[in-house]
Amino acid sequence: ISSSRLSDFENNVANNDKVKSVDIRVQGKIIYITMQIEPGVKLEEAEGIALKSLENFSEEESAFYDFNVTLKQNSTDNSEGFIISGAKNKNGTGLIWNNNRVVEEDTSA
Repeated sequence: ISSSRLSDFENNVANNDKVKSVDIRVQGKIIYITMQIEPGVKLEEAEGIALKSLENFSEEESAFYDFNVTLKQNSTDNSEGFIISGAKNKNGTGLIWNNNRVVEEDTSA
């Protein structure tokens, strides 16, 4: 994949007003994408933005590369923020997200 294609991807995604910044790099057959999400954007909405961003790649590129996406949002007074990672295998159809939700221990037992 050419550096101009990667720059086009960064510019297209960065034009979304809910994305603060985008970083993309290729290592071997994996494309790593890190998006800094604006405060106040819900996690589910950020995941949708990430999934939609993969449409910028051609079918040939999607069939050749695996994708690793990291979404980050800083905490604010009104939001806890988040960091979540997702992956898409070249044979897959969507992103599979890790489950980094905080689990509270049940102390009633």
